[in-house]
Amino acid sequence: MNICTSNTIKFKVCLLLVLICPLALRAFSAEQSLVEIEITKKTYNYRQPWLINNQTGTKNGIIIDSQKILTTADGLTSDATCRIRKGGESSQINAKIHSIDYEANIALLEVDDVKFWKSVKAVRLAKKLPQAGELQIFRWRSGRIEERAAEIIRLDVGNAKLSNLNHLVLLASSEINSAGWAEIVMKGNYLVGLTTAGSKSKMLSILPSTVIQQALKRGACNQGPGHGFFDFFWTETSNPALPASKGLNLEKEQGVLITQTGIIYDAAGELKEGDIVLTIDGFDIDSEGKYIDPLYGRLSLEGLCSRNHHAGEQIPMRIWRDLQVMEINYTLPRSDFTRGLIPNFQHNQTPKYIIAGGCVFQPLNNSLIRSLGDSASGMMNYYAKGRTIPGRTSLVALTTVLPDDYNLNFENLGPFILDSINGVKIETLEDVSNALAQPPNGYHKIKFMSDEYLQHIVLDAETLATATERILENYRIPAAASL
Repeated sequence: MNICTSNTIKFKVCLLLVLICPLALRAFSAEQSLVEIEITKKTYNYRQPWLINNQTGTKNGIIIDSQKILTTADGLTSDATCRIRKGGESSQINAKIHSIDYEANIALLEVDDVKFWKSVKAVRLAKKLPQAGELQIFRWRSGRIEERAAEIIRLDVGNAKLSNLNHLVLLASSEINSAGWAEIVMKGNYLVGLTTAGSKSKMLSILPSTVIQQALKRGACNQGPGHGFFDFFWTETSNPALPASKGLNLEKEQGVLITQTGIIYDAAGELKEGDIVLTIDGFDIDSEGKYIDPLYGRLSLEGLCSRNHHAGEQIPMRIWRDLQVMEINYTLPRSDFTRGLIPNFQHNQTPKYIIAGGCVFQPLNNSLIRSLGDSASGMMNYYAKGRTIPGRTSLVALTTVLPDDYNLNFENLGPFILDSINGVKIETLEDVSNALAQPPNGYHKIKFMSDEYLQHIVLDAETLATATERILENYRIPAAASL
């Protein structure tokens, strides 16, 4: 065989491989696909809500199809300034935020500079998640690409980092330090997910590629149909006395007991307290609230709300009610972190407050509770899990008292959930403002919820305004309120 014939055969073989295996042309290259994102944004201090600072940080992003950069929403705000560095270059390129989905914790950035896209490669997202074996983690670190191995621990169902949306979570172990800022996780040439959290035990939480793809398909909550969720609480029926008391024959059926519905939205009547859910979307539910996923095995029923469904869709359920099996269609409500007695997280919002006589009043939400840390009351943490109070749509807390002669002996109070001020039920800061304008008998009576260890305090109404002005000046606070 002569050289020309040999070269011709090699060319044809290579051409055939390319036609059969197009991915051979898309082998993963961290230098061409991974970018570093520098973010400059405003930050707020919920303990001192009048303070606003600027903060600069970095995280990772990955080039995907449609000329977009994928990253997590964690640490991003809609008014943040983003600059991109790629390929180890010292220069940065301006980027703008295309969309942020805080519910699913994903964000897409875009770059207008045409030259940027000439030397990058898009990665493909894995359509099926590995359940065992090794993964590779990549990130930018000190101007260089760092690579670390990881080992899969298991697949689980958990909450998104920035909301209560339930979805699959991939858990892995790795020696990588300070992870959780959208480090990319690869299996060969495919993107398996983005890291969302690390721990001292070297365990990583990974937002899986399948969840990312579903979220992108549904659209961010302010764009497409949005993400659905199960707006009910349930409990296991492992103790046979519980289902037996409902007349359910355990030898034939299993399920979980519904304990409360309409947590965020008004209950639609499709599912009722006391029902036993037997199947969801065709999957049998066992007494521990698990089902057998055809791809990933035994998982919590909570994941079924985000498995191939979006808000507004109906999911068929078989339930046990009134001593008989019934078929219902459960309409998935739209996941919305701004709703509920205690809204889940506050994004792109300046903290609101009122200062009166040194008392700092703030709307109660999860961002505030997180900032309070161990000082948050048990009641706050209880209601933050979605519990409701009949007749109330929101809550306000006295978070702290700025010491002054006016509020002597009250300076160490807080945080407490408000019940009323001057007999006016308090649900919003506007209620606080209106109630303080109506002091009976020259005194303000601030009453706390009955479960708080302190029931109420009394402040002088006549000197309140003077004391407030003095406190603002002494503590260099720009305004008495931000509504």
